Amino acid sequence: MTSTTGSRRMSCAEVIERAHGIAGAVAPQVERAEKLRRMPPENVKAMMESGLMPLMRPARFGGFGGDWLDLINVCSEVGRVCGSTAWCLSFLLHHQWIFAYFPDAAQKCVFGSAPDPKFVVSFAPVGKVRPVAGGWELSGEWPWGSGGDHCDWGMVIALVPGPEGDQLQARMFLLLPGQFHMRDVWYSVGSKARAPTTSSSIRSLCRRSTLSTCSRRATAPRRGAASMTASCSARR
Repeated sequence: MTSTTGSRRMSCAEVIERAHGIAGAVAPQVERAEKLRRMPPENVKAMMESGLMPLMRPARFGGFGGDWLDLINVCSEVGRVCGSTAWCLSFLLHHQWIFAYFPDAAQKCVFGSAPDPKFVVSFAPVGKVRPVAGGWELSGEWPWGSGGDHCDWGMVIALVPGPEGDQLQARMFLLLPGQFHMRDVWYSVGSKARAPTTSSSIRSLCRRSTLSTCSRRATAPRRGAASMTASCSARR
């Protein structure tokens, strides 16, 4: 099995080798990560320098177009030394794949300004959104978001009226750099360094192209240990 980016190909062996390099850098930081209750900067630096950040990204945007086996191989290798770091790494990688569902204009905007963007995502549709002149106003608090304190970009879900204005639909919004901040609410006996502690405060306009065209019926949210607080306006 190989992953490709343009004419560049990455074999399964190379994927695992690069993940092994991350594990080597993470191993000395395990105890520190537990004390910090988050990934130390050294762990994130090793991830970013591994060359694996584009693993799940579409090839047309410079990614390797990797599959889930590639992701499992990477996280299994890192998880041998630090489960929390492997957990966060899994999201940093596969959130690139999730972002591929956004319109091309949004992807060109993000990947054109950030070669290896780090996304925090919350799938709980607990935020509030209402139509305003020229777009949407987004506000609320979102739970979960492992590794989000190291991320520059975010994606959250909020419920919007359907085409007929009756049934609510879940829509994903892109949060831009500087539009959110983290709130530390993660106190766990195990996996202390996962730090799914996200808080977002958004006060800027996002263009229509940053809104996902996908919608789906949402499930009832549950309480979690992390939260993301936001207020945002987004043009439709």
